Amino acid sequence: MLLLSAVFAEWQYDEAWTYQSVVDISVVDVLLYHKYNIANNHVINSLYFQLLQWLGVKHVFFYRLISLFSYWFYSYYVFRLLGINKDNKLKWYHLLLFLMPYMIFFASGRGYGLAIAAFMASLFYCRQFMNSRLPKNLFLFMLFGSLASVAIFSFVLPFMAMLLIMAWIVGKQLLNKPINLLALAIAFFTILYVYVHGKIINTADTHIVGTDYFFKNGMLSGIVTFICLYDYLPHTVFIAYKYAYLITFALAVVTILYRHDIHHKITIAAWTIAIMIVLHFSLGAKYPLYRSVSYLLPLLYLPICHAYHRHKNKLVALHLCVMLIIGFTNIYMIIKNSTSADTEDVMAYAAKNRLQLVVSDNFNPNIDLYNKLYHNDSIKIIRFETPDTDSLFLQSLKTQPLVFCDTFTIAGTNTSQNFEPVYTFGTKILLRNRE
Repeated sequence: MLLLSAVFAEWQYDEAWTYQSVVDISVVDVLLYHKYNIANNHVINSLYFQLLQWLGVKHVFFYRLISLFSYWFYSYYVFRLLGINKDNKLKWYHLLLFLMPYMIFFASGRGYGLAIAAFMASLFYCRQFMNSRLPKNLFLFMLFGSLASVAIFSFVLPFMAMLLIMAWIVGKQLLNKPINLLALAIAFFTILYVYVHGKIINTADTHIVGTDYFFKNGMLSGIVTFICLYDYLPHTVFIAYKYAYLITFALAVVTILYRHDIHHKITIAAWTIAIMIVLHFSLGAKYPLYRSVSYLLPLLYLPICHAYHRHKNKLVALHLCVMLIIGFTNIYMIIKNSTSADTEDVMAYAAKNRLQLVVSDNFNPNIDLYNKLYHNDSIKIIRFETPDTDSLFLQSLKTQPLVFCDTFTIAGTNTSQNFEPVYTFGTKILLRNRE
């Protein structure tokens, strides 16, 4: 499924944005956020894009390879964290960890897939070090935690939480060997790098860096909408999923708390949220957007799976079943979106017929990227950013050969007489003038 999406899904908004943002800047500019100084710059992913550009690679699949390979590391460490082996088989409820809404990130040219996989590795080695006190496990924890933090800056928060918990429990043993000091140095410079360049992002990027709200219309509500597939589903289905999720989740949590079955990963999640709140009020840091706190989902559902394994409670099982239904729906939507008509078809149609293209309500830079990469900028594109108030756009409905816009834009106009639909996908429609 992920391979299908990585090969066939169109260039996504942020992928195309990254490609065009790093194409004419230096490696130093990327690393130090001199020019591409917004949250969309996932520095490891951006450097990888630059490498592929230097090699002349054009197909989007190759720009998604880091994320695709990260899925195998993610799966490996999920199995290790669950303790899956020949004596402890994979259970039905473990499947939800492979159906989470963040699965799509493993087929995207972004930093999230790498960050999630590295985070799972750091979580595993944190546990291993706490159990064994072996320096090797501490070093690997610091290495993967740092990798996750640089891949996506907000992943530094659970990394810091694990460091604090580790320091609280282990104490001076963290300082008793040279390799431990090296590991701590890696963590220190990682946190410093994220802090310095995170401040640059906070100053330069006021739109997508995060939110000032924690609950309503904030980070937590964003996580719920992310889990319940707001971006994919009709509103009525989304609402049904949302209420089913919230009700069963509340019942499951109350049941787990009643049995005092609090897992250490819940403690990590609690410390992470506490750090967020402290940083928000002390330094003015934003609460991260839902996709940037994807790590909260494994921190939550690994313990829930653990609790169900111990007690086989029906209310917990009910919530796990709801999550599986949402998860399989997510997989279906990923496959559907990967195989449907997309912007590439629109551009190919315009190029084949040598027609000028009028674009409205679509600020996705992948239009310009397709034109540049695959059509040598041969397609003349006219953009209208405010078609609902722009008389020139309304006039173009009568005079232009091709119009690419949202379906609701033309809902109030009489287009059936002059135009016929060529492609419809999502809320977008490509219309060709009959004349």
